[in-house]
Amino acid sequence: MLSKKEKAVVSVIMAVNNHEKYIKNAIDSIVAQTFLDWELVIVDDGSLDGTVEVIRQVQNRCQGKIKLILNAANLGLAHSLNRGIASSEGKYIARMDADDTSYPDRLRLQKDFLDNNPNISIVGSNANLVDKNGRFICPTCMPITNDVINKYMLKMNPIVHPSVMYRRTFVEEIGGYDKLLKRKQDYDLWLRASA
Repeated sequence: MLSKKEKAVVSVIMAVNNHEKYIKNAIDSIVAQTFLDWELVIVDDGSLDGTVEVIRQVQNRCQGKIKLILNAANLGLAHSLNRGIASSEGKYIARMDADDTSYPDRLRLQKDFLDNNPNISIVGSNANLVDKNGRFICPTCMPITNDVINKYMLKMNPIVHPSVMYRRTFVEEIGGYDKLLKRKQDYDLWLRASA
């Protein structure tokens, strides 16, 4: 458990809405990380199913590492992500979606990469796509170098949002996610960063 004076190095931010079926697996994949200096900030965006109850069950066994923030009504993804970031403490922000899982070394590898590359603000990865039953469909094949990412930026979103970790300073300087956007909040963030 983190004391009041200690801050997690990595804050994992997750906004959820009616993800009762998947949320436990997503949280468990963060709890199982090999890098231990993390906090998980979950913003429930007005779920009407059992999502909050599932989160609270896992929260009770995680000794203060999971913060749960409840929106009184559905405010949207961008607003919820900004609220989660504002409530977090980490030097690095890792994104996670409620229906995704992370490999056990994800946080360690991304944190080490940012530590060793102070000129880089965002790191992400490819992903394995699965169906609603968790069966593998195919891997993504996103560009992996900065030059190629920037080349594709105006044609498509070249970054898998729930795979990213970025510096807190980056997201604060750019003003966070645009709350006016209902979709593609991440793409907007990358476009503003590349401008």
